Amino acid sequence: MGDPDRMREKVGISGVVVLVAMVLGVACSTSKGSGAAADAGGGGGGDASTADSFKVTFGPITVAASYENTQCIVVPLGNTAPIHVGKIHNVLSGASHHMIVYKVADTTPQLTPFDCHPFTDTVDPAKGSTLMVTQKKDDLLTLPSGVGYTLGANQMLRIEMHYINATAAPVTLTATSTMIPIADADYHDEAGFLFIGDPDISIPPNASATVGPVFFQLPDTYAGAKFFAITGHEHQMGTNVQIRTAASKADPGAPVYDVPGWSWSEPTTVVPATPFSIPAGGGFNFTCAWKNTSNKTVSFGESANDEMCFFWAYYYPSTGSKVCLHTDGVKGGADFCCPGSANCDAFFGGGGDGGTKRCNTLVNGGPDVPIMNVATDPPAPTGGAIADGTYVVTAVQAYTGAGGAAGPTGATYKAGGKISGGTYENIQSDSGQPKDNATTGTFTLNGSAIDIEQSCPIPQTVAINKFSADSTSFTLFTSGGSPVQSFTYTKQ
Repeated sequence: MGDPDRMREKVGISGVVVLVAMVLGVACSTSKGSGAAADAGGGGGGDASTADSFKVTFGPITVAASYENTQCIVVPLGNTAPIHVGKIHNVLSGASHHMIVYKVADTTPQLTPFDCHPFTDTVDPAKGSTLMVTQKKDDLLTLPSGVGYTLGANQMLRIEMHYINATAAPVTLTATSTMIPIADADYHDEAGFLFIGDPDISIPPNASATVGPVFFQLPDTYAGAKFFAITGHEHQMGTNVQIRTAASKADPGAPVYDVPGWSWSEPTTVVPATPFSIPAGGGFNFTCAWKNTSNKTVSFGESANDEMCFFWAYYYPSTGSKVCLHTDGVKGGADFCCPGSANCDAFFGGGGDGGTKRCNTLVNGGPDVPIMNVATDPPAPTGGAIADGTYVVTAVQAYTGAGGAAGPTGATYKAGGKISGGTYENIQSDSGQPKDNATTGTFTLNGSAIDIEQSCPIPQTVAINKFSADSTSFTLFTSGGSPVQSFTYTKQ
């Protein structure tokens, strides 16, 4: 029960993409050498390392046409003694969307790529921490002099690859990550990683939209931390990410990330001449912009067909790697960082598609319902009483207005729900989506108005506020974006 365009907030849930084949072939490798990595321009400075380097490889795998997925491997780095890494060089082939490299506490390699979710398990510091995120095809991160990531002997790495093949033919995907150490005597500070964003995204069809400026107040533990590299992140509709430091929410701040001609597919990593700090009580003001050229509302999600508003920043001395979010989707707004918040398990494990916590145990047994354009204005909601029971969605309509588009949109929607005493459980998937999205929460009725408060996978107010109901069905009307859509649930 909820707006499907707002129910993809859990990282790792795929969006609308037709999955027509499976991935064929798996491989990975580890190698050691004395090579210098080429300057990728993403981490600042060239590479003249003479120290031994350690390289791990994801793939090659064959990615079928029109296929999108996120997969991981867990692979030993091959270092027989502890090292301090001063540079990381990542190289991605075609079909890659982004790659995340973590150090993990695993002891058993998993060399065959397996389905996984971004940051799952690695927001637990006992399990691991993020080292680097790469979206560029060739990306070199050079840490400041004396700063490094400490890796234990025989360190295990988790390589997470989000890939998409939008072509009509299979492609071969491979990626490498090379760790280049510094001398132990030169090391003095541990590097850390922050991933900060806002999931409150709703971009109307064929329109431009922005989120922000959003102020995220850093926890006081980061006061005095020195930030030495920062990268903005959006998907294919993204047109810009701008970031400013700010002493408070009221402070317009100073720009630290404002890239002319910014590209979502090759986002620049800005390396300031001198690392910057943020005082206690301060934080970041950030703004994301998009241009939606599709005929549907686009919202937050991990699929390349959804959108994101994030940036990642590298700093020292480390107080831990965290993923942080600001959302106004819950009443009063909320800021939280993972690990360290009660929202973390819900956000990263509650979507019902393989996370550590599933929001409900429903089975999505409803029909694949075609989403239909209707060339009229939406009917006036009539309210009523929503009876307890089990439901499936039997109709989805998009009201395009007089003279608007009419007939099938080509997309489908499949969902079911359970109503009990003002609480709901829902499970849904869009056309071609291989995994269901499970959600739970509460609702209250007032005339034809409905207030839906989602509690899992993350607390937020759902963008639906009108309804009609009778003894055998109820219809929900979206309030965010255009056109207005309706979802009719029929009691079973």
